[in-house]
Amino acid sequence: MPDEPDYRPEVGSQSQDDLLDLGRRRSLPRWAIGALWAAVAAVAVGVVVTGVGSLNGGTKPKLGPTSSGPPIASSLLTGSAGDLAIDGKILYEFSSGALYRIDITDPASPVSDGVTAVNGLDGASGDATFHLVLDPAAHHVWVVTYGVAPANFVEFDSRTLAELGRLQVPSEVRSAAAYAGHLYLATTTAVLDITSPNRAPATITSLSGQYTSIVADPARSRLLLLGFDNGARVSSYLPATARSVLGPSAPFGKGDLLVVGGSIWAAGFGGANAVLARLDPTTLRPIVFSELSPQLGPGAIGAAAGTNVLWVRSGAGGDGLWCVDAGTGDQLQYWQYDGAVASAHGAAFVAQREGPLSLHLAACTG
Repeated sequence: MPDEPDYRPEVGSQSQDDLLDLGRRRSLPRWAIGALWAAVAAVAVGVVVTGVGSLNGGTKPKLGPTSSGPPIASSLLTGSAGDLAIDGKILYEFSSGALYRIDITDPASPVSDGVTAVNGLDGASGDATFHLVLDPAAHHVWVVTYGVAPANFVEFDSRTLAELGRLQVPSEVRSAAAYAGHLYLATTTAVLDITSPNRAPATITSLSGQYTSIVADPARSRLLLLGFDNGARVSSYLPATARSVLGPSAPFGKGDLLVVGGSIWAAGFGGANAVLARLDPTTLRPIVFSELSPQLGPGAIGAAAGTNVLWVRSGAGGDGLWCVDAGTGDQLQYWQYDGAVASAHGAAFVAQREGPLSLHLAACTG
């Protein structure tokens, strides 16, 4: 048998004259100029609404301002935008080597509630990305490194941002999820169960193979995983009994899983077009396909799960961001912002270089 991996705990515009060129000997009364301006404005608004509506397909949700204020600027935010996570009235951001705790009691005017530097993470590699994983019930928040091996993760108390410990694992992490006080990592070699940053991870032997997405399904006391050893398949794992169930073949080649309340969604790359499908919770087979799928190009990327919605991006790239109803798959609102997104209970934020930006929600409820 091969040696066990070495898991090592560590310490520590145009002017009015341009638009209304009437000649030197001609003029209009003020009321006529005002009426003409109103007509021009109406045409402009119609063009904008038609343009955004075309991005939203046949569904044209009531559109409002794209954001509800300037980004939340923090003195330490001098680098690239990072990842976001949200729990109730608290928004967490990891950016430029620091972890922020932000009170969003008033989403239009959030207040910084704390910040702590996070040292010792490998940010030198261009392949490294950093992700936040929240476990609200256990008051834990983790910063996990994806895309490089070895991979690091650091655990914090979500109430105080006090560092609780850190670990390094020898394999590249592809996905992470928190459930019942445990952190689960889908790596390139195994699925790991971590109960403490100061204890070695346990390998879940019943989940052998390669998995690229792992999410918690707390309503059913289980984890869901997307694997690719024998074609794409969605599997389930019950931590209480350590039992895993291999599910059916998935209708795409690669993708993400998202759980919103009792709804399970798969976003991925099909044979020619994107796949965005709600899965039956028992069979894990698709039962609803979103009409948004054709607009997402070659693939759908699951960006985040909110309280009532899921957030989706196009596999073709770009800065398009769709808010989708988690029950029906209907598109609700559309923005053009790049960056990580997080939402809950009527509030939504997208990570920008200047700090998190609060999105104006209308049909989208977060």
